[in-house]
Amino acid sequence: MFTLRVYKAKSGKPVTEKRVTVSGRYKAAGQTDDFGEVHFDLEPGDYSIRVGDRDIETVYIEGRHFVYL
Repeated sequence: MFTLRVYKAKSGKPVTEKRVTVSGRYKAAGQTDDFGEVHFDLEPGDYSIRVGDRDIETVYIEGRHFVYL
């Protein structure tokens, strides 16, 4: 299991109610909550992260990972 926390780079505020998709060995999607967090019940590994319609990065994710838009 891992958690992504999505923030606005300029203001540092959480990005809420935004669709987040991860794809790699597994693929899943979720929506950020009031704290900018989205939880995935997937094994750690290399995943491509997409927030809304933007491809963000491909990175190894384990535990908690921060994403800045």
